[in-house]
Amino acid sequence: MFMVVFWARPQIKWTLRPWYLSPIILPIYLGLTSVFSGDVLAALWRLGIIILLIYFLAAVRKIGSTHIKKAIIIVAVLESVLAFRQVLSQAIPASTVLGMAGHFPHEAGASVIETGLGRWLRPYGTFPHPNILGGYLVVALFLVIDEYFNVYKKFQAWWNQVGQMKKKLYKEAEVINGAMTIIWLVASLVLISTGLILSFSRSALLGVAIGLLAYFFIQGRQNKYLTQVLGGKIVVIISLVGLTIALL
Repeated sequence: MFMVVFWARPQIKWTLRPWYLSPIILPIYLGLTSVFSGDVLAALWRLGIIILLIYFLAAVRKIGSTHIKKAIIIVAVLESVLAFRQVLSQAIPASTVLGMAGHFPHEAGASVIETGLGRWLRPYGTFPHPNILGGYLVVALFLVIDEYFNVYKKFQAWWNQVGQMKKKLYKEAEVINGAMTIIWLVASLVLISTGLILSFSRSALLGVAIGLLAYFFIQGRQNKYLTQVLGGKIVVIISLVGLTIALL
């Protein structure tokens, strides 16, 4: 939400006519009532979340889905990096800033994988359970894959229209932007796949397998060759990530 708000902040207007319909009225009212709350800090924390939510909803109406997808993917990458760190350290310290509870493999109630070598703590990210982390990463993974397909489709359309007539393709903005986007998407795919596999969420991994089959089937009906090429690359990348983790 914060990233969507950050991107949309120049386009959001807090004032409406008449003034009493402005969305700022609700946070002002809640701020005044928070002062008289029994737990002022907790009330102000909830107030901040409400303000961010109102701003987020306004941002969604202004900027559409493009920045929202980017925000989801970036957060998923950060969650995957955090999950990787949690697996390496085998400890999740509590954090009031991130809203994280502490988890350790020796504690009862912690989500772990039991092996002959002992109890291995599953990563939580900033979520309350590894399966929720896995579910979020599945959503982000398919956003990455869909954007990966879209980049190639846009380039193919550009190539059919004007690209074939260009002599120095490496200087074309369409080629440069497309290449940078593909690098970013492949890197995101690797990191998110890593976090997803490390979550050890069977339901999430099953969802990925079924979702990929369905997605490739739909894309294959539109462009069979492109789906075979890109789909093969995606499967290879995810498989290599899984194989690397298994060997480690």
